Amino acid sequence: MVCDLAASDCVGTLKLYKNSQNKGDNRIYPDPLLDEEEIISTDTLDNISQRYGVDSVHFMKIDVQGAEAKVIGGASDLLQNSPDCILMTEFWPYGLSRSGSDPLAYLESLGRLGFILYESSSRTKGATPIDSAGALISRTQGRKYANLIGLKGRFAKS
Repeated sequence: MVCDLAASDCVGTLKLYKNSQNKGDNRIYPDPLLDEEEIISTDTLDNISQRYGVDSVHFMKIDVQGAEAKVIGGASDLLQNSPDCILMTEFWPYGLSRSGSDPLAYLESLGRLGFILYESSSRTKGATPIDSAGALISRTQGRKYANLIGLKGRFAKS
């Protein structure tokens, strides 16, 4: 199934700022690296999954240049109804803030959805539990980011 729209926390439209030199670097906020614009339609993953009869998911990957909190906000019912789920998401406080989201609130929302969070890093050669949201936010300032893995249900480590 392909839907010609962007996953968000609401139904509507938004301006997508595009990077003609890097097709993977499009954002919902302006930046000097972005040199094109397009109006796109948005919908929630809750609405989309309901429309197509999807009750739960086992795996979700989100890397949307700082709009991750908006995607999760629009997928809360789907993720709440997914007892066994692996979530992979980028955590970039700068991008989250520029997209209008609070980085700490984003991490807390993942916890409320039942995810146990780990940081995946080539430095540590595996996944390290996130013990302190504040420490994670502190070490991912500016252009720094972290790759997170959220596990719940049978996928969560004991």
